[in-house]
Amino acid sequence: MKRILLTWLGVRDLELAALPDDAELGPTASVVTKREFHAVVLLSDAREERTRDYCEYLRKLGQHEVHVRNIKLDNPTDYRRIYAASLESLKYVETTFDPDVKLSMHISPGTPQMQTVWVVLAKTQYPAELIQSSVEAGVETVSIPFEISATYLPKSDERVWNLGAGIPVETPEFDQILGDDPQIMRLKALASRAAVRNAAILIQGESGTGKELFAHAIHRVSKRANKHLEIVNCGAIPDELIESELFGYVEGAFTGAVSDKRGKLELANGGTLFLDEIGELSKQAQVKLLRALEDRSFRPVGGVEDKHSDFRVIAATNRVLRDEVNSGRFRADLYHRLSTADLYLPALRDRISGDKAKLIDYFLKRFNEETADQPDYIERSLSAGARTLLIQHQWPGNVRELSNTVFKLVLWADEETISKSEAEVVLSQSLSGVPEAILGRPLGSGLQIQDLLDEVKRHYVLRAETESGGNKSRAADLIGLKNYQTFTNWWNRLVLEKKAGAKS
Repeated sequence: MKRILLTWLGVRDLELAALPDDAELGPTASVVTKREFHAVVLLSDAREERTRDYCEYLRKLGQHEVHVRNIKLDNPTDYRRIYAASLESLKYVETTFDPDVKLSMHISPGTPQMQTVWVVLAKTQYPAELIQSSVEAGVETVSIPFEISATYLPKSDERVWNLGAGIPVETPEFDQILGDDPQIMRLKALASRAAVRNAAILIQGESGTGKELFAHAIHRVSKRANKHLEIVNCGAIPDELIESELFGYVEGAFTGAVSDKRGKLELANGGTLFLDEIGELSKQAQVKLLRALEDRSFRPVGGVEDKHSDFRVIAATNRVLRDEVNSGRFRADLYHRLSTADLYLPALRDRISGDKAKLIDYFLKRFNEETADQPDYIERSLSAGARTLLIQHQWPGNVRELSNTVFKLVLWADEETISKSEAEVVLSQSLSGVPEAILGRPLGSGLQIQDLLDEVKRHYVLRAETESGGNKSRAADLIGLKNYQTFTNWWNRLVLEKKAGAKS
């Protein structure tokens, strides 16, 4: 059986190979002089002339063949590129040599990321012997059970584990979901894996964490991407209308049904049905939905025949659905039907600070571009103080609140550079800025009831603006105001005037 050694060409290899013949051997030279190999497959990011010289040096040390794979790495710590290069080299071995070969992977040369990828590949897709070399211990085989090979895996980069499971590290469809937090990277990998399997997916997380973004990305990755993604906001539809929204109706089914109307389940045929805020459905609506999900059949309101639809279901909720089941507010059988794959999105406050910084930069750039056609446009930037303040904020409204906050700062800033004081004014009105004991203020001591009532109104106006994504009509509905103009008047008085007063 032929033995093939795969190794990266390391800096130490090059340095020691350039010294006189009696000098210390480098990591790879040590291995090929101590063990016999039919061929060495060398992965090199060095200049081609240096690689050629090293290959000649290596050939003189034994009877082995030397095969070079020149790899261009812009970043020697880029897991995705390193993984792709390593995989390509293994496929080269498959096509170049007889199938009956024994693989050895040398983990000593190169960056920790290169070593990590060898470990993952050797323990999963390409079983291989792992070899390490050192001056102290010489050349030895390393035994690393995959479950404990975290020794080689940086704790902050769980995406490498996903490589070992055959999960794509990144797909273009998930590019809009920004973040380097290990939780987010793992969720993107799991979501892309589940997407191609046609499984029902349940996405849970606080409002504003990106559940709909994940749903859209999953649909785009799936085999149903060329069909419709139909969205149903279960929390925005009155209970008496949910059946006709989901299943459609026939002409004459009720007053106002002047023609047949297809429901969301029928429109999603061949595509994806996204049930947003699924936790808001009444128990009665849950029963009707469960039957439709079980056999993909339904009957339009007023109809006499069942219809069938082939759709994939994704559901999302800001509730903890397992707790809703335990409390009796959500049917256990519907929960199990929806949760073939579960994704729990982390709150922004629980993600690494670098994610906040990346999101801030993204939204700042986006909103600058969106307002560039305004007559008085000035490209806004953040002062160091404002930026630090935004990064340190807890963001109870998560990414949606962060987005809206950056938009307000770009829209309202007086100068090119957004100051810390301007950021403080906006953040002081956020959910985390509302006093907890607003009903327990001591009487007297300068208490002004009207100011206190305005504080409560301001709190809910800002919440509604955040929750509605800036849609004033929707924001007015959320807090019981009669129309968007009333909401705008409240906003001007409670927010804009407050901001102006803070500056003066």
